[in-house]
Amino acid sequence: MKVAVLGYGLIGRERVRAIVRLRDEDHLVTSFAVFDPFAAGEKPKVATVGGTWCGSLDEVRAYGPDWVIIATPHDTAAQLCAEVLGWGVRVLMEKPFGRSLSEAEGLAAHAGTEGRLFVGFNYRFFPGIAAALGDARAGLFGPLVSVNMLLGHGGSPGMEKGWKFDPIKAGGGCLIDPGIHLLDLSHCLATSL
Repeated sequence: MKVAVLGYGLIGRERVRAIVRLRDEDHLVTSFAVFDPFAAGEKPKVATVGGTWCGSLDEVRAYGPDWVIIATPHDTAAQLCAEVLGWGVRVLMEKPFGRSLSEAEGLAAHAGTEGRLFVGFNYRFFPGIAAALGDARAGLFGPLVSVNMLLGHGGSPGMEKGWKFDPIKAGGGCLIDPGIHLLDLSHCLATSL
């Protein structure tokens, strides 16, 4: 399986690390490529782990991936996702599924009913959270009548100048990111009990 990663920021780098493990340990991935027009200086790092650096979206398409992972800021993800879905490949789009209802509806229309679009909600796979979800499903806590979830957002130096604090680029507010993870976990609980 060939995989392409669009975006080589924090999450894109995490996805590449996982892809390298899937290639080297599980032999599920044969090769991977990365494209990020704002991170061309990272090309040597990608080459070091055996990846191909693409200089454009056209090069990514010509690479012929089976899967494309979209790990870009929210304001570019929806447009990229719509374009890549047109290639007929499977897509893992990092959350959220659009910055607004209209973006989400547009993506859903592009995705169709073929099961090619997946949204990256990773909190449900964290060991402690997965165990808590399993315990709730098993009835260990009795009938749930309420759930209290708290989530803090990192405060790295300079974060206030990044795209996540721009209401247009990010989509606005903590409910979109990272709060969308709590909505996903609520959905996991509600649909499994």
